[in-house]
Amino acid sequence: EFLEAYYELGFCYEGIGDISKALEAYDKFLEFDPYNPTGWYNRGIVLTKLNQLEQSINSYDLATSLYEEFSSAWFNKGNVYADLGRFQPAIECFKKAIELDDNDEASAFNIANIYEELGELNNAIRYYNEAIKINDEYFEAYLARGFCYDLSGKYQLALRDFNKAISLSQDSSEAWLAKADLEYSLGFLQESIKSYKKVVRLDNKNLEAWFNLAETYFEIGDWLAALSSYDKCLAVDPKDAASYYAKAKVNFVLSRTQDAVDCLKKAFSIDPSFRNEFEKEYPEVKSSKLFLRLLKKI
Repeated sequence: EFLEAYYELGFCYEGIGDISKALEAYDKFLEFDPYNPTGWYNRGIVLTKLNQLEQSINSYDLATSLYEEFSSAWFNKGNVYADLGRFQPAIECFKKAIELDDNDEASAFNIANIYEELGELNNAIRYYNEAIKINDEYFEAYLARGFCYDLSGKYQLALRDFNKAISLSQDSSEAWLAKADLEYSLGFLQESIKSYKKVVRLDNKNLEAWFNLAETYFEIGDWLAALSSYDKCLAVDPKDAASYYAKAKVNFVLSRTQDAVDCLKKAFSIDPSFRNEFEKEYPEVKSSKLFLRLLKKI
């Protein structure tokens, strides 16, 4: 009947990853002390880890009923509701957590995430603002707010946020990629090339960044650099039909017809839908006996 031992035993089992044993220990503890809010809180945590989400909500409910100012329990309960896709009660839990702790930037951030998921970008930006007001070095909040500004068409504000995120975390390939994509959209092609290069230096296996870099080189007419970047894409994923198709287009520009056809063969064999795209982009193929003859062999 030594209550503290059951509690500590649950904590230890949880620490070594034996979640079922942890639940047994907390259940035993709560048999003796059913009005202990921390016991119900810890039980909620292990139930979440066991993916018994409805039961974990019940445990958090008991924790907050016994101690209404238990901000961590409100926060965790909000996360479980969000995982279940029950966004309104999740928001209410996070708002309660903020009410109890006005320095809780994580709850403000989570509310913003939910509003962003719901497509309510103005509300999302509002709560990202709150998170940043609490913590002006909140990297994730700047990055997320930047995406919201981008989706809202407020491109300069988005670029400012991406630059701020990069200043806080120079090694974030995600932030550099967001900045590069936005620079490309704004027509700042040379700047976007520099940013894409930064991404692939940080993450050499980033297929999206290599492909976008290649497309940007294509856009400015640097054909050889484009080919080299498409080759990097294929080094990452040898089955990337889009890169083979793009390489074919560059080779056509360079009058390397055989190389272009070889790339088309690869693209069409991996993804036959590119054949239709090719015929739309190059309608003259339909009247070219040479290409008709070549394409029949593909």
